[in-house]
Amino acid sequence: MRRMRRLFVAATVCAAFLLVAGGAAAGTQRHVNGGVHPGPAAAPAPDAGLSKARFAPLGARLAATATVAGTLYDSDHNALGGKTVEWDSWSTADQTWYWDTTTTAADGSYSMTALATSVGEVWAYPDDDTMFARLDQTWSAGGSYSVPLYPGRVAVSATRGGPWTGSSSLAVHLYGDAAYSHQDLAAPDASSPIDVTMTALDGTYDAASVNFFYDEGIEFGGPVAVTSGAASATTITVDEADAQRVWSTAPRSASGKPGTTVRLTRGNFPAGWKNLITGYSDPDYSAQKTFGVKTSQGGAAESVSVKVPATAKPGYGYWIGFQHVDASGNELPLYVEEMFQVCTMKPSKASITKGTRIRIKGVVPTEGHWGDQAGRRKAIAVWWHKGTAGVPTNWDKPQKQGWVLVGSMKTTGTGSYTTPSLKPPRTGTFVVQYAGDDWYWGAFTSTARVKVR
Repeated sequence: MRRMRRLFVAATVCAAFLLVAGGAAAGTQRHVNGGVHPGPAAAPAPDAGLSKARFAPLGARLAATATVAGTLYDSDHNALGGKTVEWDSWSTADQTWYWDTTTTAADGSYSMTALATSVGEVWAYPDDDTMFARLDQTWSAGGSYSVPLYPGRVAVSATRGGPWTGSSSLAVHLYGDAAYSHQDLAAPDASSPIDVTMTALDGTYDAASVNFFYDEGIEFGGPVAVTSGAASATTITVDEADAQRVWSTAPRSASGKPGTTVRLTRGNFPAGWKNLITGYSDPDYSAQKTFGVKTSQGGAAESVSVKVPATAKPGYGYWIGFQHVDASGNELPLYVEEMFQVCTMKPSKASITKGTRIRIKGVVPTEGHWGDQAGRRKAIAVWWHKGTAGVPTNWDKPQKQGWVLVGSMKTTGTGSYTTPSLKPPRTGTFVVQYAGDDWYWGAFTSTARVKVR
């Protein structure tokens, strides 16, 4: 089945340093394990094992195309104009997905010229929280095909429980041979169960999953039958206490430079469950990597270590995903993922003579920075420790662990920073602490040692 391609404390400053300009950063560290995806809501995970999808070139379009048309409605039969509809075609010639999009007219109608294929799909995006698709479409060259998009409704009831109970939304995925539906549903209040209704394309779904957080979810079987414009007779009922979850245990703040080895823990996975572990980097799904399949032994907490690729993009999240698969490697419904924040900190020189000045440069994640779009400037603090030291584990008072606050400053809108010149008094270790925001939790960079001869 196809998955959608979709946070300082003042300290005594060593007089041997030139202070960095700016005020001290303040904030608290966000729980790494909870919450919704901090990036754009539409940012999905790429398919493991599939070639990266490509826009269909003109030549290919002219070679063998079909017309695909229909009308997009909501579950009350109201036409949805100005919405995005996409066709996808699988090319057996080069083992690649090709695609193009259109926008529905005021009456909800759409028409697209798609590549002919025996594995076609039509995806619709009625709003920022909803997507659904017609799957396994066959389009012959020169043909015209009607693909109506008129959903129904499914009731969802989710009991809160287990170690993570603060979810403010549910992400529900329904999988069928001919249809797929996904919707993010806001919890109306903090009570339990969470009773909500999702919009789902008409069809029969034989498998489903519900994510309470991006790193906690549960899967279950069907069938769930949905009729256009009507409420399904089936209510999806799940209990969070039964959910599977993953979280990062090292590095402590789940952050660091490209090439860092990350230790994650799987919790509440049944014995024999296989997970295909993959990774990708925001914002463009680059640095994709398959880390292999790991089989659970049924322990309450089982560790898995992976190495973030050296090509992971600094200033963004690197997402490590756990896809449930069967013995043959076929994808099953549950996909959970955990984010590692990729950040850098590099002194201009690693070895200097006493009295020499250096600068420190780097990049940290900051809210709103996405591709060419700049985000909010972020407060950072530069710390130094004599000799060799690991990343601080005391977030509020690193000085209690021997760290000295050199100073603080703000990054640019893309998260980059360059300190004024610094004059280390002796051999020591640097680390940068950065504040949190609505997308990222506060964390530390990896450390770097500067030798003073």
